[in-house]
Amino acid sequence: MIFSRHIYWAILLRILLILATSGTGLWLIISQRGIIIGTLLIICSLFQIGGIVTYLNNINRKLRLFFDAIEDRDNTFSYPEQGISEEQQQLNRSLNRINALLAQTKMDYQKQEHFYRSLLEKVPNGIIAWNNSKKIIFVNNTALTLLNIESLTLYSQLENILQNEKNRKRLSLSQSQMKLQDETITLLSIQDIDDRLNENESESWSKLSHVLTHEIMNTIAPIISLSQTLASYPEISEKGIRGLHIIQAQSERLMEFTES
Repeated sequence: MIFSRHIYWAILLRILLILATSGTGLWLIISQRGIIIGTLLIICSLFQIGGIVTYLNNINRKLRLFFDAIEDRDNTFSYPEQGISEEQQQLNRSLNRINALLAQTKMDYQKQEHFYRSLLEKVPNGIIAWNNSKKIIFVNNTALTLLNIESLTLYSQLENILQNEKNRKRLSLSQSQMKLQDETITLLSIQDIDDRLNENESESWSKLSHVLTHEIMNTIAPIISLSQTLASYPEISEKGIRGLHIIQAQSERLMEFTES
């Protein structure tokens, strides 16, 4: 990275300056050509060592705060990029860029999570998910409605609720597992089959009544027509005609009943 090269050269120049200052001071003292000046140079080199230690500590502190913020998922901070040395500017600019990328990644992840949660809310079945520690991490509104509850946090609650609700409703349960990094997530799908059975039963009755109505109407219509035809024959006695009229009348009433 660019800022690391700047820091490398800055530290190298400071070390060379410390060596030159302390070396010159020692030479002046040892050669007795300038003991006072040599002593001052040694003291100056000590201040330079303190300065480079402070410089490195500031960088380490800044990096430590940066990584702590990442661990705490805090992307609200930023480092100044004006009014400081060039290497500090490069370092701060790079840290701010990394922070911006992490913030964008976090935002994209939240969008994806919101999309999948919205998608699970739209499915007709109840969906419940829990992790290895038996903590409920997701439950949609359909599941809450089917189980007659307002909230759900632990798997132990779910077991008791399912036992009670299964005695009152016919619930279809389907369970599956998925790996999410190092954690196993268990998904439970819940469906109330009472409504499905009622729908199927109503549909069956509707089909049956349609078939019966069709068959009865097809059977009665020829009886009415035949009784009318036979009643018009002169060979039929008056008593036979009255019987045919009764058959016709009864058949017509049965026809009206079937239609209604």
